[in-house]
Amino acid sequence: MISVEDFDFNTSTVVCKTMEHYGSDKGSARVGAAWHNYTIVYNKLFEARFQAPLRIFELGLGTTNPAIPCGMGAYGKPGASLYGWRDLFPNSSIFGADIDRDILFKTDRISTFYCDQTSPAIIQELWKNPELQEPFDIIIDDGLHTFDANKTFFEHSIQHLRKGGYYIIEDINNGYRESFKNAIKIWKQNLSHLSFSLLHVPLECNSCDNRLLVIHYPDVISPTKAAYLEMEKKAPKDNRNLVYFSVFFNRDYFKLADLLLKSIRFYSETDTIDFLILTTEDFQENVYELCAAAGVYVKIQLLPFKTIFQAACARLYIFDYKNINQYKTILYLDTDILIKGNLKTILGFPLEERVYGLECGTIHSPSFGVQFFGPSANPSIKGFNSGTLLFPNCLPVRDVFSRIRGHCDAYSDSKAAIPYCMDQPFINYHCIKGGVYNNVLLNPYVSLFEGYDEVKNEATSIVCHFSFPIGNSGHKLNRMKKYFAEMLEAKKEAVGGTVNPVGRRYSWGAGYIKFLEKGIETPWGNGEYASLGSNWFRVNWNGCFHVIRMNDAFTGYSGLRIWPNDFGVCQGGLQPF
Repeated sequence: MISVEDFDFNTSTVVCKTMEHYGSDKGSARVGAAWHNYTIVYNKLFEARFQAPLRIFELGLGTTNPAIPCGMGAYGKPGASLYGWRDLFPNSSIFGADIDRDILFKTDRISTFYCDQTSPAIIQELWKNPELQEPFDIIIDDGLHTFDANKTFFEHSIQHLRKGGYYIIEDINNGYRESFKNAIKIWKQNLSHLSFSLLHVPLECNSCDNRLLVIHYPDVISPTKAAYLEMEKKAPKDNRNLVYFSVFFNRDYFKLADLLLKSIRFYSETDTIDFLILTTEDFQENVYELCAAAGVYVKIQLLPFKTIFQAACARLYIFDYKNINQYKTILYLDTDILIKGNLKTILGFPLEERVYGLECGTIHSPSFGVQFFGPSANPSIKGFNSGTLLFPNCLPVRDVFSRIRGHCDAYSDSKAAIPYCMDQPFINYHCIKGGVYNNVLLNPYVSLFEGYDEVKNEATSIVCHFSFPIGNSGHKLNRMKKYFAEMLEAKKEAVGGTVNPVGRRYSWGAGYIKFLEKGIETPWGNGEYASLGSNWFRVNWNGCFHVIRMNDAFTGYSGLRIWPNDFGVCQGGLQPF
């Protein structure tokens, strides 16, 4: 349930300013300057989803025809709210309807239709339009402000609301308050999956109809989403370093992302780094599962991409992230990467205002931009691989990303064949042409595993990129699993002193693991253990092998199962016995 106490009505918001700009009567950035102040409510309800690809419908465009009841009068601006929604939700589709056919229009991302909301038959015809077949995330009734009209439209339209969405009736007059209260009692019985909140919004200049009925279709929270929300509460705040990656179209890439995150968890510091995934709304549950499995909290940015090329260009949209100004240093990683060192090392480099990547190829290759540089391009100029990109949050990098995006969009619109390396040649062309790049700094720290996976800088690398073959997630996954297991089982360099675990017992799921002079004891059978150096151990029993890492005090551990090689996370603490 929602109450007016949930909102601060003394503040101006981006919704206030946008609606005022277009002449909507929903609210103003100037306190007391509008007949309504619903924009405060809308900002709080919708702010987290401004970048999401939603479907928004509003009944009532704001007719200026004096013969039509509840019009806007001579100074009204038909479609004002729809233009406002379009600006506020740049990745969404906006729809509207009105009884005045003369003000219907169609423009970029906005479509409008005829509707008489007092007629059930006409309302049913409205929803038969091909563009209105998919459910809606937001439906707003700002049409004829009478109880009967609102009730008729609601009862013949609520089935078009998507789970997680809001249906809102505006401008409820004091005289209809009791009618709505009685109707809500019946609706609650028949539509028990919905919540109803009748809000009298405080506004000094309007005490007669500044009231909203907010109807919410709660999205049932899955156990993995509930766990994700708990992780969100505990996540560090105010980090200045951001590491991001993306998954679109192919869910199998979450298997690669799972290994990426688990390698980060076991080899890198994480408390000083925020992690972000760019993905689609359809993959949100996969992200929750990913975070639960890896034990690493990852923020989510939803993007409405419809083609594989757009998805490949997702890394270029990082500056659209709503909290991007929080970060000083940004690292992009492809999902086909394993981390075997502390990312803090890379994120701590002093950076110039340019994009840093691993030296690779030359600009005489189509993979590195020859089609844009031209055949006369100097073949001695080295390019860089775009699977690992390090850059400061600065205007020159923002500008070059914007130019690359524009070029990619124009290229896609031209229907030309998409390059084998997707956006990599575009990135190389604009960064190298503009002198906004460095392909030297990262060379010791990034290994590129191609062909027979033989690399020369493995001893110093922190990032292991399994880039070949492009698009073959299964091939990459098998190689990554093999390499990850070898990483975990490799002997570790001793760091300081260690504590002998012999005689100690630790929790392990519903059971325990006890270290003996020779071997280990568990409720499921005895087994063996071997030191891997420092505080790392390999333990096994009943054909299952794990690599665990004790904390410095040997009071707890976390580990991964390496056989069967699902890399399941295990963790526990010291038990008294």
